[in-house]
Amino acid sequence: MVTSGAALTEGNAVTPADLAFARSGDPAALAPIPPATLAEAVAELERRMIIATLAATGNNHSAAARKLGLSRVGLLKMMTRLGLRRSNL
Repeated sequence: MVTSGAALTEGNAVTPADLAFARSGDPAALAPIPPATLAEAVAELERRMIIATLAATGNNHSAAARKLGLSRVGLLKMMTRLGLRRSNL
């Protein structure tokens, strides 16, 4: 919803008025904005899977990499490419 609000705002800050669509009761208004390209969709899926797997493994990178079918180094490289920092998760 924050991404949607940021996309709809005209200034530098999202205000309650920018989020009025969220109170409309229309479920379609709450749907996420789809990525513009296939590459963006793949990156978003990778990002979500990594975050979920890290959460499920207690932020254990080795265990998460195994579950995702990656090496630990491969997982760390992918996290860097996707802008995921070890300290943020």
